[in-house]
Parts: sequence; structure tokens; C-alpha cells
Amino acid sequence: EIAAMEGKTVEQVETEARQKKALEVQRKQEQDILLAQRRQAQAKEGGRKITTTTTTVEVPNTFDDMVRQAARSVERAFADGKTRQTVR
Repeated sequence: EIAAMEGKTVEQVETEARQKKALEVQRKQEQDILLAQRRQAQAKEGGRKITTTTTTVEVPNTFDDMVRQAARSVERAFADGKTRQTVR
């Protein structure tokens, strides 16, 4: 259905989806590496808090992407100990 709506072949849509997923995985790995480096630096500095951030925000293209992004945000917040959240 998506392929027909966008005027593409199923293979093109699947390729785009695989590329998008691979990019997400790569970004996640890069963020994990940066977080590990920050934690190491923090431990070396005697526990001083390091406040540099490298957050990348991606604007969702579809409704499903928007819902997925919001759900991941809620999950990350809960994992960080935020138990009361408002999602709009």
C-alpha cells in the first residue's frame, strides 16, 4: 500500500526502510560510545558532572514515525526514573 501511494516499487520502499533502520542503529551505537566515553571521563574526574550533549532530533515524516518516536521517548524517560509524564 505504501509503495503504491508513493509511486514506488515494493523493493524501493523496503530498501529505504532498511537504510533508515541501519542509520538509526548507527546513531544509537555512536550515542552509546559517546555515553561510555563521558562516563569514563566522569569517573576519572572524581564524579564531576559533564554537561555536554550531542542529542540529534529527527522530525518524523509519517504518523507512525511520530508515534514510534513518542513511545521511545516515554520508554527512555521511564528508564531514567521519570515515572510521571505528559505526552501531547
